[in-house]
Amino acid sequence: MDVEDEGEPDKRRPVRCPSCNESWFTGGKTDLYALSFTKPSEIEPEVARILQEEAAQEMSARKLENEAALQKSADPTKEMSPQGDPEPVTSDDMAKDDGYVPLNKRQHIILFLLAVPAGLTGLFIFAPQIVERFPESADWVFSYVFWVNDMRAVLNDLMVSSQDFITSLDLGGILRSAQVWLGDSVNWIKDWVSSFSES
Repeated sequence: MDVEDEGEPDKRRPVRCPSCNESWFTGGKTDLYALSFTKPSEIEPEVARILQEEAAQEMSARKLENEAALQKSADPTKEMSPQGDPEPVTSDDMAKDDGYVPLNKRQHIILFLLAVPAGLTGLFIFAPQIVERFPESADWVFSYVFWVNDMRAVLNDLMVSSQDFITSLDLGGILRSAQVWLGDSVNWIKDWVSSFSES
């Protein structure tokens, strides 16, 4: 096929053959990068039949979904199954419709492990207000507060005793003596090696 390249010779442009529908680029400095596009294919009759069946099934499924949605809007406690039988709607189904996803077991455990210390801390901090509002709970609230204060005192004593123990170790003195020993050992090895070189 002869193609007249009118216009700018340095510009590449697409060309399509009208008889075979093959496409390529022409013009420019080189045609080595010509692209070939396949002819538009015709759909085989068997494939077309399968596609039509799938489209019909999809349309019937959408129709059932629309009917179920209409029934649900009329009676939100019932839902239509794909076969048309009413199914009871659970609270989980209603929650999923609202975009809520229920927590799994691991998330429940994490939530519990965060909520319990937060609740106990809140009880300790707001103990006077709780007793003021609920005077009958004064005994066990103050027992809890005194127990927490006792545990804080025990932890404080433990921290002080461990600090005293670390100070009594005199790590600085141990490090200095280890440094002196290491220096003396290196000097002794140097003297020993130099005694062999002198002899």
